[in-house]
Amino acid sequence: MSIWILVAAAVANPPVDAEAIGNPARGWVRGTDIPESEWKQRASVRFDLTIDAQGRPMRCEILHSSGSETLDTTVCKLLMKRAHFKPARDASGRALPSVMRNQINWRPNRYGENYQYEAADIVVSTGLPLNKKPVLVEIVQVIEASGNVEMCHATSRPAKIEQNQLACSAANRPEIAIPVKDASGAPVRGIRSYNVGFTAGEEGGVKIR
Repeated sequence: MSIWILVAAAVANPPVDAEAIGNPARGWVRGTDIPESEWKQRASVRFDLTIDAQGRPMRCEILHSSGSETLDTTVCKLLMKRAHFKPARDASGRALPSVMRNQINWRPNRYGENYQYEAADIVVSTGLPLNKKPVLVEIVQVIEASGNVEMCHATSRPAKIEQNQLACSAANRPEIAIPVKDASGAPVRGIRSYNVGFTAGEEGGVKIR
C-alpha cells in the first residue's frame, strides 16, 4: 500500500475539505441560543460533524463535553439544523462525505453571539527547529472504507515541507485516520481534515486534543 503525501505547491488539484456556506460563528450557534438555565456558564464544546456528499450534516459527535448535557445537546441540534456546506471533493473532483472537527466556545452575554475558532486538533512533538511564530498545518486526508489512507494533502502557515510531512505522518496513524461513516453507520470512502500544531520534544510524540 502506498500513501500520497502532498504539499500545496506541487499539486494542481488537491483534495478539498467541505467548505462552510455562510458565517458559522454568527449564524450556526449564537449566544442567544444558550438555554436560560445555562446563561452564567462559560464553556467549550469540541465536536466532529459528519457531512454527506451533498454538503448536509448527517451526524454530530461530542468529543469533549462542556460539562453540561444541555449545552452539548444544543450545539449538535443547531449544527444539524443550520450548518450548510459545499461538499468535500477528492483530487478527481468527486464529492465525498467528510468529517469536520471544530470547537465552539460559549461566552454568555458577549456581543449577543457565540465565538467559534479553529485550533490544533493534533499536537506533534518534534526535534525540528520551531519558528517563533507557531505553525499550524492544515491537512486533508482521503480515507478508504477499510481505513487505508489514500492521500494526505498538507499546507502550513508559514510553509515548511518537513512540518507538512510530519503532520501527515502523525495524522495517518490508525487511531487518527478513522473511516468516515454514512448515515447507517457503515464505513465509506471519505475525507477528514485536521489542524496540526507542534511542540518541542521527543520526535514523533502525538497528542490528540
